[in-house]
Amino acid sequence: MRQRQWRLMLCSFLFPAVSFGSTTSLADENSAGDGKMDYNASFIQGLDVDVSDYRYGNPVPEGTYTVDVVINENNRGKRSIVFRNISNDKRADACFTPEQIEELGIIADNKPAGQSENNINSGDGSCQPLSAYVSYAKAYYNTGDLVLNITVPQASLKHKLSDYIDPSRWEAGVTALFIDYNLNSYLSSSKSGNSSDKENYYNTNINWTAGLNFDGWRLRNRSNSVWSKNNSFSNKNIQLYAETDITPWESRLTLGETFTSGRIFDSYGIRGGILGTNTKMRPDSANNFKPVITGIADSNARVLIRQNNYTIYETTVTPGPFEISDYGALGTNGTLQMVIIEADGREKVQDIVFSAPPMMLKPGILQYSISAGELRDSSAGESPAVVEGELLQGINNFLTWYTGFQLSENYKSVAIGNALNTPIGGIALDMTHARSDLKEKSQSGESFRISYSRLFEETNTNVVVSSYRYSSDGYLSFRDASMIRARGENYNERRIDENGKLINSYLGVNAKNQYSLNLNQRLWDNSSVSVMGSYYDYWTDRQASSQWSVSYQQSLEYFSYSLAYQRSKTSENTYDNTYVLNINIPLYRGYNYQPAFNSLSLTTTRNADGNTSFYTSASGSQGDQSELSYNIGATANSHSDTSDSLTAAANYRSAVGTYGVTGSMNNRSNRQLSFSANGSIVAHPGGVTLGPSVGDAPFAIIEADGAEGAAAMNGSGSKIDSRGYAIVPYLNSYRENQVGLDASKAGPNVDLIDDLATVVPRDGAAIAVKIKTSVGKPVVLIVKDKNGKFLPIGTNIYDGSGEYQTIVGQAGMAYLRGWDGSSGALSVKSGTAGECVINPEPGIAQKIAAADNSVIQVEVKCI
Repeated sequence: MRQRQWRLMLCSFLFPAVSFGSTTSLADENSAGDGKMDYNASFIQGLDVDVSDYRYGNPVPEGTYTVDVVINENNRGKRSIVFRNISNDKRADACFTPEQIEELGIIADNKPAGQSENNINSGDGSCQPLSAYVSYAKAYYNTGDLVLNITVPQASLKHKLSDYIDPSRWEAGVTALFIDYNLNSYLSSSKSGNSSDKENYYNTNINWTAGLNFDGWRLRNRSNSVWSKNNSFSNKNIQLYAETDITPWESRLTLGETFTSGRIFDSYGIRGGILGTNTKMRPDSANNFKPVITGIADSNARVLIRQNNYTIYETTVTPGPFEISDYGALGTNGTLQMVIIEADGREKVQDIVFSAPPMMLKPGILQYSISAGELRDSSAGESPAVVEGELLQGINNFLTWYTGFQLSENYKSVAIGNALNTPIGGIALDMTHARSDLKEKSQSGESFRISYSRLFEETNTNVVVSSYRYSSDGYLSFRDASMIRARGENYNERRIDENGKLINSYLGVNAKNQYSLNLNQRLWDNSSVSVMGSYYDYWTDRQASSQWSVSYQQSLEYFSYSLAYQRSKTSENTYDNTYVLNINIPLYRGYNYQPAFNSLSLTTTRNADGNTSFYTSASGSQGDQSELSYNIGATANSHSDTSDSLTAAANYRSAVGTYGVTGSMNNRSNRQLSFSANGSIVAHPGGVTLGPSVGDAPFAIIEADGAEGAAAMNGSGSKIDSRGYAIVPYLNSYRENQVGLDASKAGPNVDLIDDLATVVPRDGAAIAVKIKTSVGKPVVLIVKDKNGKFLPIGTNIYDGSGEYQTIVGQAGMAYLRGWDGSSGALSVKSGTAGECVINPEPGIAQKIAAADNSVIQVEVKCI
């Protein structure tokens, strides 16, 4: 709306002494009489003024506007709303189609007061004012803030979660073909032992994703290409699949090569089909477990939900039982406090403790997955057919039940479990029974798993997840059983080589005990400590493995630092201990400009061999959005047999991709150089556009004619190219996304009429977003009638197609862009002076063409 804002500012300058009252236009025909105002034009001395259009507030010319729609003080995002002169009172009202009413979650009356069904569906495009659909509804348009405020009786609104987005708004996007790439090329030169000869090595690796979006389907192919020394080339297909949404079921259907969910059973590759719940289609408030809060009010009472001393939700309820489920809790566990404040001031307080284990669902929420196909694993040696199913159901605030099965010719398993929300924390318990038919015998076993999570608010200790799994000797997962069967290696065999080492590698898959822990503890003065660890042992001869780490971080006024200790047990039954100290010092404090380097980092590491290394680096960035980033560093080691080195790296984020280069050298004449690049090439209905990497997420294709150089607002580095297109990556699926441009670098001859759009993309969609532009030199027309008098203030000017362009201000002045004076007549409409036309003339065209980029004044006649 940048052009319209320009005009508002300019017009306020052109006639500052004229005030037309409220900036709010009543866009409801039933309330038009209430908003009527009469102005006495004689109070404006020395000017010919047409104020008839302002009897109902600031007039809204007919047309389509992108506005923020607010319903009962709840912002529903930006919408394109048509404004039409329906009530014949020289003002345009907001006009809605039945589809828009449904999309906004408004329940239309069957036969509204004073309206028949024929009235509702009459008119061009079934567009009617709000009152034609809902009795007592009103719409008020704030022309200054570009906000359409709608008030609707509560009974006429669909009861949805606060973050609910109607599926009718989900966009499948346009047909598009794209390639997303990630390239890394590595070159090194090193000495071999004590020889003076150098050995050169190079390798180039490209990960490709080719995609096609067509008619609601998304086809994807992932592959990896490698060029290495001796000119060898290899290409491996990683994944090929097609997917589409099953909207009524909130599900996704995937056909081809994909992976099972891994929620109940271990995940594995499958070639076939999967139909399952797509949780991204549901609002966040439905996906994130929070207890449903119930209570009883004695009056029209305020209900507050508090957490960590913050009020996270407030509503007013009527007397009697109530239920609240759409509040936004902070995290997945903690203590909620419900406060009921009655009309007479009495308060009732209740504490609700909740902890959500990973499988916990809200009451009434169901998730499922059913897959059928064959195992896809290059190391398995065979591809047995398999069917797998999973079902999870939220029962109430305290219990979620889940189950699953796997069925194959030589393998069968079933699982059952419960997730519990208890006062002592979130607990998930499940058991899996499996039967495996191997080459020489059949065997069966069980696997038991328990996981725990809780936030201890008294000490700020957050146990993110702590789990333990025990598997009996006869238990095998589907993938492991398939691998053993394909190799012809019986589970009970122990094959040893001449050195006494176990060579039956697949015996190591049979795990016995598995532990994992992830714990965070917030401390004083912006500090915290974290503990992470895992431990695995096996029923076979394979050595147990473990890895643990403890870290401490603190941020102070002038620097931050961290201490870390890592301990891991290797396959040779030895322990590797590492100590790390890192100090980071910002260098930009007190600067009014961006320095060459903005941070200094010092890292010291000591390993089990007793070697201590020291690494010092300086990092910096340049550009309005830090497009260029770089780093230089040096490493020194305490052991003489370990080399010291210098390193450097730089990355540049451009409108068409990100490029990087690294280099290093050490005191043993070893050299290294690498180059990286990632980005995308998108073919769409408007042509072919280069852009940043789009990954698996939805992306937008912005079209803005003449706005070359305008940057996307999301900070991705995207800019409008010479053909008027840009790729904006990483939109959020099934959520509202604001897609827009910053016109500050678009050039002096471009105005963005609508610089922002709201889109709700489906998974992987390519969304076309057209930003309206006005291209041309800015001109202030001095408009006079055939008698040489200035046109009245408030006169509207339209182009040849009838689209509103500008308004006449003081002394006949009207700001306009894009009219060159050589083609296309302008039509002028005034409530008092009638209609006339501004015709193009060669003299006018010459003046406009000869002007530079500054605003010029041109006198024209309206005849």
